[in-house]
Amino acid sequence: MSEQLRDKLFNKLLGHENLEEIFKMDDVKHNNATVGVGYTPVVKGEGGVWKVRPEVEADFKAAGIVLSKEHKQAFDDLAYAKNNPSAKDAAARQDAAMKNLGDITVGKKQAKALSGRLIDESIRHTERTLGKDRFDKLDEGRKTALAGAAYQSPANVTKIGPDLNKAIDAEDWNKAATVLEDSGKRLGDPKRYESYGTEMRDPATPGKIQVGDGDNLWSLSKRLGVSVDELRAANPDLNKNGDIRAGGYLNLPKTKEEKPQEQPQPQEQPQPQPEAAQQPTEPPQEAETTQQPQQEKQSDLGADGQAFLERIRQPNARPALDIAAKEPQDWTKEEADTVIQHYQRYPRPESLNAWLRDQTSEHFKYTYGEDRNSAAGHQPGPDPRAMQKALEQIGGKLAPAFDADGLSGATKSMQQGLNLLNRDQMPRLKTDGGWGPITDFSFKKSLASHGTAKLDEGFALGRLQSLAEKPQQPEDLAKQTQNILGPLYGSQEQGDDHALALQAGLNRIGPKYQDDWQPLKLDGEIGPKTASAFNSLAGSAGPMALSEAIGSVLGWLE
Repeated sequence: MSEQLRDKLFNKLLGHENLEEIFKMDDVKHNNATVGVGYTPVVKGEGGVWKVRPEVEADFKAAGIVLSKEHKQAFDDLAYAKNNPSAKDAAARQDAAMKNLGDITVGKKQAKALSGRLIDESIRHTERTLGKDRFDKLDEGRKTALAGAAYQSPANVTKIGPDLNKAIDAEDWNKAATVLEDSGKRLGDPKRYESYGTEMRDPATPGKIQVGDGDNLWSLSKRLGVSVDELRAANPDLNKNGDIRAGGYLNLPKTKEEKPQEQPQPQEQPQPQPEAAQQPTEPPQEAETTQQPQQEKQSDLGADGQAFLERIRQPNARPALDIAAKEPQDWTKEEADTVIQHYQRYPRPESLNAWLRDQTSEHFKYTYGEDRNSAAGHQPGPDPRAMQKALEQIGGKLAPAFDADGLSGATKSMQQGLNLLNRDQMPRLKTDGGWGPITDFSFKKSLASHGTAKLDEGFALGRLQSLAEKPQQPEDLAKQTQNILGPLYGSQEQGDDHALALQAGLNRIGPKYQDDWQPLKLDGEIGPKTASAFNSLAGSAGPMALSEAIGSVLGWLE
């Protein structure tokens, strides 16, 4: 089973489902609780009886989530409510179950791991239904379409299997597509199965383009050489925000094929010479010289460092959050509408929505209300080009740490650092190690608000907090303190200010959490006593309080 097929199927599923970071009740799935990309812990078994998946604990463990007794009881309560809908306590038990599941959060990477077993089973079920030889002859696109249908309902694929096999043997792809689409209508999910039908008719889909993970209208318009307006005109069903989903398809503008023929003409225009060329040529040369060193540094990065850079360079998957990274005084009316639609569409997390509502209120007060007279004195926010430059600067500096700590570990440290940096100013992030839209927003908003130096400091404190989560040996603590704090002091030698800062921070919070605290000697030497104090306070005060105290000693936190 190819990893490419697994990835294609996951992206296909992601295109049909909103990635649910927390559990919600899904009307399409029989009012069942779902999380991730449509993962349901409660399923209908033999005789129509609802039950908890036998593999549910293993599935969540694969995603790095350990289920508590309360979580397992919640699944039992959901199954009870499904089997006894008219019972007096059914609704109360379902509500209590959803509340107890509220602390489970799933990022994209975890969603893929959570559904990994089901994805594999769907592919195997499709292979068994078609027969291995018939399945192997299909291209990846058609395999993905059929496996996607099996993911939704294995029983349905079994039922339509004979008709599919006849159509595939005859290479009648239109018939195969119709079989899938008709089954989708019977299941009450026609739109999803229309997508599968499109891929069965022609995986290459002439006249269409498949939306990839991270794509948006702007990135697709650049790739195709058309304008965003042309893409919108070719896809009139798009909503006002231009929301698109990975795995779905967009119609190509009719002018798309004409574009490459039109482009050579402008390329000849730069040839009219010196006078017109003299002024424009210098800025491009400056841009090239500034980019070349960055490209050299990036070539030395590993996969995790490169992945981090790719994430921060991409527009946010939720356009409203890129808007919210700006000051509300700088929003347009259309941007304010986009933010409003966002918090109406995504009810969770409530803390973020409350913050967005406050920002929207500030925008309207500034535009129409009591603050409108201050418009003349308002200084616009950072120029987008300056923001992009700042992203490249901080990205190049932090990327090696993402290689060193791993993408998930470094992301968790960044989330912790942003929480420390933005105390009482912005909603707290879930420290799950997943670089999702909300983490991306918080990172870019913090960069715009605090600048690169402060963000660098916050990340260092987040890494220190991660370090405090496990007991450290003296030599390891000395080395990691140098790696984390040393670069910010321009020092990499033991005994420098970074080691003194660690000792001073421990001395600050030690008496608060330990009655028998013995102050450490501020000698800049991280030996057994400093390591023992670090481990002891990490246990009694907690990693966050420890990191916060050191940040205060350093003057990094207000």
